[in-house]
Amino acid sequence: MALYFASRLVALNSIPIFIDEAIHIDWARPSALTLMPPDPSFDGKWLSIKLFGLVMRLPGLNSVLATRLLVAILGLAAALAIYLIGRELYSRIAGAIGALIYVVLPFTVIYNSLALCDGVQLAFGAWAIFAAVRVVRSDRWGWAAIALPLLLVATILSKFSAVVLLMLPVMTVLLLLPPAKWPRGLMRIAPALVTATGLVAWLYARGLLEVFKTKAASDRLAVITLPWQNLIIAGEWFWGLLTPIIMILAIVSFAWELACRRNRETWFLAGLWCLNVVPYLLVAETWYPRYLLLAVIPIVLAIGAAISRVVALWDLGKRSPDRRVGVVLAILVLSILIWPAVRSGYVLFDLPDATLPRIEQYQLVRGTPAGYGTAELVEFLRAQAQATQGGITVARTSFLDHPMQTLNIYLPSESLSLFNLGKPGDERTLALMSLQRRVLLVLATDNGAPERFRSPSLALMKCGQPIWSYTKPKGTTGFVVYDLRCDENQIRALD
Repeated sequence: MALYFASRLVALNSIPIFIDEAIHIDWARPSALTLMPPDPSFDGKWLSIKLFGLVMRLPGLNSVLATRLLVAILGLAAALAIYLIGRELYSRIAGAIGALIYVVLPFTVIYNSLALCDGVQLAFGAWAIFAAVRVVRSDRWGWAAIALPLLLVATILSKFSAVVLLMLPVMTVLLLLPPAKWPRGLMRIAPALVTATGLVAWLYARGLLEVFKTKAASDRLAVITLPWQNLIIAGEWFWGLLTPIIMILAIVSFAWELACRRNRETWFLAGLWCLNVVPYLLVAETWYPRYLLLAVIPIVLAIGAAISRVVALWDLGKRSPDRRVGVVLAILVLSILIWPAVRSGYVLFDLPDATLPRIEQYQLVRGTPAGYGTAELVEFLRAQAQATQGGITVARTSFLDHPMQTLNIYLPSESLSLFNLGKPGDERTLALMSLQRRVLLVLATDNGAPERFRSPSLALMKCGQPIWSYTKPKGTTGFVVYDLRCDENQIRALD
């Protein structure tokens, strides 16, 4: 627990705000300047956004820190669920090793620390898996049967992609129990399955599971070629975010447990992995590594089970005392954890130099979605507002980018107001405003040139001079601030 909180508390403050975080936080506390949704119904993330809005009311914490802290606490709950699943399926040692690996992985260090719905989904999903296992395998299964439908619905409400988990109860019965016990298992999970399916159908009818745009391929030819492309992409992501040693250990552990031992528990973990990953492999056209966060659960538990069995076999062969077995286990686990721990250290203290997949480098460090430079931008704008008599107006274009979303979170104040360039005539309004009040135009850039800038707004560039700029680490994207001072001739040119 201490290791978990130490790493996540560092990450809360060291990883710059990611654009999707800014969007979710802005949706959770909407204003007149917020772009989409609110509500219908937060693009399939209703529960996550509602939870973010709830914790943002806490005194003494800014919006970003409060929502990130919520996800970090839920990540700890997921670690506890992983331990309990491992204990239920294998042993206490297997559960503890799985939870420990989960804590140090770069994958979870990142996404247990960002205000994204994927971390919320992971926590509820982990407890739903534990409840399903308890219902099927335990003699004391009553509370788990009550909790299971609620946890499944909470997981789906956190992010609609978890709807595939409605298959979890039946899959748990078929993979964990021998055929002779299937009727008993199906009788146990039937009420939970019916309740969860009914609740999801009702919520969908009420619009709480509405998704603006799916990211599945619509071209028939693409559906044929996508699985192979996506498999390579997913392999690259797991290789970078789990680290090679964990990836190799996962493959070896699954192969050994399935081919040699052929136990039902590992078949269940393999099915769980497929339930999360295969739908994306088959149809996803636009997707990101965080979508596969639930797949971490079966991976770390398979490795934990394999390590515990290796130590048990060594103990049986050597007939060693318990203390020696404990030493061997500690050495084995620590040697495995060194690589992911070092890479997680880079994530925490030197993210630009962390060896992450290319898409994560783009999203978190050098690309338009990355938050590097936003803190400096906010500090600069606040300083300009304080130094300018009567305050300033900060203008942005109406795109889902940091000048729009992140400034909505950190600004305005009494001496600073925000203005969106989105509707016809806004350029003229802003130019007229610059005659009476200082106006700063903030733009995202790529290779130093304004990015996502509508053509009617180009004339505004002639009114101003760049007074501040920033380029993100190892990238070409960044921000620029123009000081607009339009004269009457330039305003007439905007007509």
